Amino acid sequence: MKRRTGLVIAQYGVAVLLVAIALVITNATALRVASPLLLFIVAATVVAWFGGLGPGILATILAFAALAFFVFPPEFSFAIQDPLDLQQLTLFAVLALALSALIEIRLRRERVANERARLQTALAEIGQSALTTQDLAAFLYETTTHVCQALDLEYCALGEFAPELDALLFQAGAGWSQDWQGRAISNPGPESFADVMLTATEPIVIKNLRVEKRFSIPAFFSEHAVASGIAVQLSNDGQPFGALGAFSSRRRNYSTHAIAFLQATATLLATTIERDRVERVVHDHRDLLLTTLLGIHDAVIATDARGDVTFMNPAAETLTGWTLGETLGNPLVVNISDAETFQPIENPVTRVLRERRAHNSDAPSVFIPKSGRALPVDYACTPIRDQDDQVSGAVLILRDATERLRNEQSIFRLAAIVNASEDAVFSQTLDGIVQTWNPGAERLLGYAASEMIGKSISLTFPSERLDEFPALIHRLRQGEPIEQQDTVRVRKDGEPIHVSLSVSHIKDAAGRIIGVSTIARDITERQRAEQVQRFLAEASELLVSSLDPHLTLARVAQLAAPSIADWCAIHLVTGDGALDLAACSHGDPTKLDKVRDLLRRYPPKPEAHSGVPNVIRTGKPEFLYQVNNDQLASLVQNIEHLKLLVEVGMGAYIIVPLLARERAIGTLSLCNAARRYVPSDLAVAEDLARRIALAVENARLYHAAQELSQDLEQRVVARTIELQNTNVQLANEVAERQRVNEELRRLSAHLQSAREEERIRIAREIHDQVGQVLTAVKMDLALLDRKLKNTKTVPVADVKADVNRTIQLVDATIKTMREIIRELRPEILDHLGLSAAIEWQLQEFQTRTGIACHFDTTLDEVNLDLDRSTAVFRIFQETLTNVARHANATRVEANLKQEDGTIVLQVRDNGKGLASSDLSDKKTFGVLGMRERAHVFGGEVTLAGAPGEGTTVTVRIPV
Repeated sequence: MKRRTGLVIAQYGVAVLLVAIALVITNATALRVASPLLLFIVAATVVAWFGGLGPGILATILAFAALAFFVFPPEFSFAIQDPLDLQQLTLFAVLALALSALIEIRLRRERVANERARLQTALAEIGQSALTTQDLAAFLYETTTHVCQALDLEYCALGEFAPELDALLFQAGAGWSQDWQGRAISNPGPESFADVMLTATEPIVIKNLRVEKRFSIPAFFSEHAVASGIAVQLSNDGQPFGALGAFSSRRRNYSTHAIAFLQATATLLATTIERDRVERVVHDHRDLLLTTLLGIHDAVIATDARGDVTFMNPAAETLTGWTLGETLGNPLVVNISDAETFQPIENPVTRVLRERRAHNSDAPSVFIPKSGRALPVDYACTPIRDQDDQVSGAVLILRDATERLRNEQSIFRLAAIVNASEDAVFSQTLDGIVQTWNPGAERLLGYAASEMIGKSISLTFPSERLDEFPALIHRLRQGEPIEQQDTVRVRKDGEPIHVSLSVSHIKDAAGRIIGVSTIARDITERQRAEQVQRFLAEASELLVSSLDPHLTLARVAQLAAPSIADWCAIHLVTGDGALDLAACSHGDPTKLDKVRDLLRRYPPKPEAHSGVPNVIRTGKPEFLYQVNNDQLASLVQNIEHLKLLVEVGMGAYIIVPLLARERAIGTLSLCNAARRYVPSDLAVAEDLARRIALAVENARLYHAAQELSQDLEQRVVARTIELQNTNVQLANEVAERQRVNEELRRLSAHLQSAREEERIRIAREIHDQVGQVLTAVKMDLALLDRKLKNTKTVPVADVKADVNRTIQLVDATIKTMREIIRELRPEILDHLGLSAAIEWQLQEFQTRTGIACHFDTTLDEVNLDLDRSTAVFRIFQETLTNVARHANATRVEANLKQEDGTIVLQVRDNGKGLASSDLSDKKTFGVLGMRERAHVFGGEVTLAGAPGEGTTVTVRIPV
């Protein structure tokens, strides 16, 4: 901009200068009179030629004024008196202006022509670069630079639409102050520059950005002081994808050639970008195809139209045994034979090139590779066609069929196993559509394979469980594992059946779930057995819950009906041989009174050859799995009896004896109205009868035992009187025993005192004798060391080493002896008293074990004699020993105080504590020895604690 401003100033300055020169020359020469207008016309023409119309007009005006003021009379005045002079001046002005206008027109035409030529040259260079470029990014930056130079503008930018940001992203440009790569050019908003460019059908020409109303001014333009410019849309097949703009920091008008140039450049850029994208896609596809062919496990061989090999992938080299270098350019020779007859098969490539259509293997085939070892293969051969649909070659694909044949054999074996399975095995899609259905499924669910394949498995769901089907399908589609579950399904005939389902996903080679395999097993018998076991367990609990036979049997009868029968009756044989109805129950409470009425009005006849009396006589069960009309007629006594039987239900019955000690003490009768009994029901009834008989017998034995117990109590009363007399004698013996024990305690105390006196004596002996002797030895050895320092015959170093070792041994002996003395009788106890001794012992314990210790006392002096002090100290030592051995504590606290004439020592630790069994054991933690020490002086030792809460030992000794 500064350069252009300077040029304009220079052009107008030249106009002033040339007019001034013309004035000076004209006044100084004869031209003033002969031809005063000549130099001024030349000056105006030269100025117009080089400066354009504006400087030419300025030169004309200045020349007119100079001629009027300086040349034409009167001089130094603009008032021209001679009309001829005025005509000359007017003619001069018109001529000068006409010449300036003509020159301006010519110059403009030249500038337009030059601009057109320059823009065409620039466009040609850009097109040439577009054809030869290999780097799109470099081409884009080079093109934006060309645009700036060709249009004589400061800035050029290429942006790409980013719909998610509602902006143009800077991709390439020239003239900008920093790297704007990937940054937004326009501000987001409904009237943004990006929105206008996205919908623009014509170039956007900006003459003055400050007064622009078509879009909001982007901050990008403001930061670079953009004042004007041109922007055109980049599109491909009518779809806009970006914009190209050229901008200036000054306001200016843009010619149609500049706009057309920018449009042509944008078209060229769009074409180049699209071509680059297509080339990248083609290149990627070519690389992908080549990578696929090189990585594919099938052998791929390509030939030309003559059948000569042009390509072999690594799998083909491995399968055939020939390399691409050996076969390239040579006719393809493949030895393929029928797998069953071993008759040679025509070369598939030759056949395809001849027939001009694809050919695949339609029978098991074998291929003879270079090694000569035959391989089972599948092959497919396809013609290669050019753009004119002419066959230019063939592609042969060979696949090793060994694994396929092995898999087929495995599939056949698995199919045979599935078909032979007793369980129902079927597969279904993720939508629940049945795909396979084995014979086991036909037997279990009643549907033939033709009836279920292609239909929904929901056909087998009970109506009350149909809501489970959508949830199950959802879980299968999500790939969730389905745990093995027990459920209910419905057979084709409508009968519900209990099954156990195992569901697993079926996946393809890529690991995607494509279906579901289900194994269903009939668990009706298992569930029935479980129900029976639960029933028998509940019955056993009821039978042992009370010793009242009638109450217990009533509860069992209520449990049996309706668990294993519609109604139930239990008869017991009384002491006189009669039958007593002990309990009865019906699954329908409204029919219980009718059962009681039936059994009361029509009791079993003793002489009957069937029913309850016969079972009691023979001890064998009686059952009818299904009662027919003739059998029912033989059981009834009259019409009323028959009516009651029909109302309570008598479709099948079982009567089993209650056997105790190999005799029948009663019967259990089970009856069903509609359901027939099976042999397993008889086994359940006999098991229940054994349990009832055992419970009844136990109750009878209990009552007999109660009677015997009363007799025994009477005998116990008499015996008690005798024992009371004996107790008096025992009390006297106990008193005597206590006296003897008291004497033994005194003796124990005497022995304890004697031991303490002996320890004192031994400690004194060791201190007075052994300690003195060792001290003297140390002194002698030290003296010997001093004497040997002056000798010259004996190696002083050796002697000194011996002497030093002896001194160390003596020191260790003295130290050991002192330790023994302290253990036998701590001197601090004698000299400083009990408190100091306890505190010293606690410090020694802390040093030896690392357990933190704390001692607290409220006594300045402890008024205890030596024996009591010794007892308390020894008990304290035993307590610390137990803490170190058993407590696993990290802290010990000791407290010594005096309460009511009693010295109290309390030792508390934070260890594992004592269990109740430890407190009840009098030997825990040496309690026996500590208590005996305290008991000698009338004191006591108590322990308290709980697991995890530590232990507290309290010693109380009277003062």
